[in-house]
Amino acid sequence: MKGRKHITRFTIVMVMAVLAVGVFAGAALAAAGDADLTGTAAPAVTGWTPGTFSATLTGAAAVLESTNFSGFTVTDATGEGKGWIVTVAAGQFSDGTHSLAKTALSMPAYSVSGNAGSTTAPTPSITAGAWAVVSDGTEGNPTVELAHANAGEGMGIYTFSTLSPWKLSIPTNVYEGDYNSAITVTVAQHI
Repeated sequence: MKGRKHITRFTIVMVMAVLAVGVFAGAALAAAGDADLTGTAAPAVTGWTPGTFSATLTGAAAVLESTNFSGFTVTDATGEGKGWIVTVAAGQFSDGTHSLAKTALSMPAYSVSGNAGSTTAPTPSITAGAWAVVSDGTEGNPTVELAHANAGEGMGIYTFSTLSPWKLSIPTNVYEGDYNSAITVTVAQHI
């Protein structure tokens, strides 16, 4: 009888060991996961702040400089790799009654760098500058292309910066006033 109890216990221990191996094997198989990655709808521009110009009229023509225009960041988290284009547009400076020349505003060249570990190579192409920037994106007033990333490029985060000033040309016959212009930086995904 003693031998039989011993065998029964052995059998129970074996069954428990087999069940334990089956449970752990199932857990190991369940560890193989699924990654559902969803991108954003479109690339985005952040951090852009237009600068200001200020001067006292002297009767002479002048070129005002402003270094307080900010750099900006382009983030392409779409996960599609279609590429994108960055454009700049500015309306004609006006005080509501008088306007500066359409070519009064000029933008310096910008440089671009990818944030470490967050981009795909190569770096997007920069269009050589400086440019006269007056446009509203309509026929005859096209936007200025600042940079573009071809298909398969531009995924990740890119920082655009300049050390040179934006310039505003003031003629000798300018009227005193508060002149304004809407200056926008836009990024659009290639279709």
